[in-house]
Amino acid sequence: SAETFSLTISTSAIRVTLANPTHTVTIDDDDAAVTLSLMPSSQTVSEAAGSARVRVRMTTSTGAALRRPVTLQVATRNGSAVSGSDYTGASVSHTFGIGTASGAEAGWDLGLINDVVPEGTESLFVDLSSGAYATSVAVPTQTLTITDDDPVITVSLTTSSQTVWEPDGAVGIGLRVTTSTGAPLPRAITVRGRTSNGSAAAGSDYGAVDTSFTFAAGTASGAMVSKGVPFIDDTVVEGWESFGLTLTAESPQIVLGTSQQTVWIPDDDQVYVSFSPANSSVSEASGRAPVAVVVTTDRGTPTTRPVTVSYATVAGTATSGLDYGAASGTFTIPAGTAAGTT
Repeated sequence: SAETFSLTISTSAIRVTLANPTHTVTIDDDDAAVTLSLMPSSQTVSEAAGSARVRVRMTTSTGAALRRPVTLQVATRNGSAVSGSDYTGASVSHTFGIGTASGAEAGWDLGLINDVVPEGTESLFVDLSSGAYATSVAVPTQTLTITDDDPVITVSLTTSSQTVWEPDGAVGIGLRVTTSTGAPLPRAITVRGRTSNGSAAAGSDYGAVDTSFTFAAGTASGAMVSKGVPFIDDTVVEGWESFGLTLTAESPQIVLGTSQQTVWIPDDDQVYVSFSPANSSVSEASGRAPVAVVVTTDRGTPTTRPVTVSYATVAGTATSGLDYGAASGTFTIPAGTAAGTT
């Protein structure tokens, strides 16, 4: 801006009058005001880009080149993005020298850390300041948004419930991995599966499992892995029993879909013995009444153990000794008897 100074005159001479003893000189300032701005005020960059360009523009109020040096400072500041894990923090000083044209820019590349952890969109701030003479900062802060290029990884049990017969020997536990983008896994991940007792008990009905499942980096989205849980095929009639399997994440940043499964074990040891047919009619003149029984199992497989059956006649309106001969005894159905045998 304009500045002034004064010049005064004085004298001690006789009969001299100073009509205008003070002269004021005004100096018009030909130094233009300087404005600094971050360009632009906000920007969005993908994490995969590796860096983001930070620019500062210098302009003068007259459009003329600088007649003095102008020094500025640029520094980063954490937002939801954190220096050292999401980007490389920076503090930079720069000087526009004498003769720099109005509209000139200075720039720096801010390093972005491209990890393999899904984080969502994060942001940080870049601050501009200057203590230079006749210099103002029009855009003092830039918001830099970093979009995440890492897919969300989901691991799920392939089913929440399944039924497998005891003599099958084992049940397969399947897991499927998917990514939100459909791209292959960017990193290896591990989850753990653990069995837990229900009505079925580890050691007597099945073999306890506590094991890890690993999907390697590069595994296709939708891929499956499986492991078996062994059954203990005994000859004890137990009815239907069940145990559980629970999935937990051992690697960070994994979403678990279906994480629990119930495994039902139907018992194949139940044997059914019944009259076939249930009732019959015979002529007294025939002299005897043939009676047959049929053997069946739940699964239609041969019996797994010998079964002894007792039989005895019971009087109705017919009288033992007068109308029929009383009978009683036992018979044994051997192990391995085919279902449907009479």
